[in-house]
Amino acid sequence: MKKTIAALSVVVLALALFAGPAFAQSSGYPGPTTTAAPQETVVVQEEGVLSEGQTRSFSACGFASGSSVAPTFDGQALPAQEADASGCVYFSVEVLSESGTRACGGVKINGAEYTGQAGSNAIVSTGTGANGAARTLTNNFSIQCGEPVSVRQRGEIGPSALARTGFTALRWLAVGLALLAIGAGAIAAERRRMARRSA
Repeated sequence: MKKTIAALSVVVLALALFAGPAFAQSSGYPGPTTTAAPQETVVVQEEGVLSEGQTRSFSACGFASGSSVAPTFDGQALPAQEADASGCVYFSVEVLSESGTRACGGVKINGAEYTGQAGSNAIVSTGTGANGAARTLTNNFSIQCGEPVSVRQRGEIGPSALARTGFTALRWLAVGLALLAIGAGAIAAERRRMARRSA
């Protein structure tokens, strides 16, 4: 019995001696590494179409928090902004209605008036990205001018409305002439019948 216990002790001791270095070696391997995708330095955002009188808000993000961002609108300098804690700056864009002294395409950006154009326009923001590299973000949008207003909204009579009115008048005129013809025929028939009776 003592020999058996001694033999088992030797086996356990041998396993401990061999397993210890092997475990230490395996646990020393570095784990899987992940590499963050590099931040884009040039970004374009399509904001869609704005009509006269419409207001919309745009954002330009991905800049270093607290860094200065220099925006332009169609080449016109806008006031610099400081990126917020999320790395964003913001623009409130209002498309001004066309007037006698202002062509379509005028806009107000964050309350200040600038000259745009019908069709494509862009706000381009440049600064330092969150990764420390230079970053440019463009908000593209289009201005739609001269949107036709329906006849009913304007209270005016256009060619199509005149065409419909003329057609309606002709239809009722035809109905009236048909009724007159029927009435005249009935009167003539009654006169002939009375003439036959008197004869």
